[in-house]
Amino acid sequence: MIKNGTGFVKGNLAEDATAIVLESGKSMTVLTVMKNRSKFDDKTKEWINIEPQAFDIISFDTLANRATHLKKGTRVSVSFDMAPTNYTTSDDKKIKTWSFIANDIEINQLLPKASVLSTIQSQEEASI
Repeated sequence: MIKNGTGFVKGNLAEDATAIVLESGKSMTVLTVMKNRSKFDDKTKEWINIEPQAFDIISFDTLANRATHLKKGTRVSVSFDMAPTNYTTSDDKKIKTWSFIANDIEINQLLPKASVLSTIQSQEEASI
């Protein structure tokens, strides 16, 4: 969700964090966060999965250093600001785009589904 140039995304990392040291010596880490999406199918009256969205999130300095250990599949919540980015390609083509600059990165842990919890509970009760 993005509002007034600030956004929030919750999803899983599509790959390990990429750590980069800029020419200035500044630390930067790039995270690719995949957000699953679904839509309601009026014909079948069911929710169906559609193509996930990918967010390339950039973090700098202390936050970048803290994010370098994150691995593919880690579930994260990221708040970010959008910043305009202009660059020129090797064939002199001028590109204007947006960067997502992380303000905060949280690691999330999903709780097991109820069926898994009841199985664990039954196993624990049986061993008593």
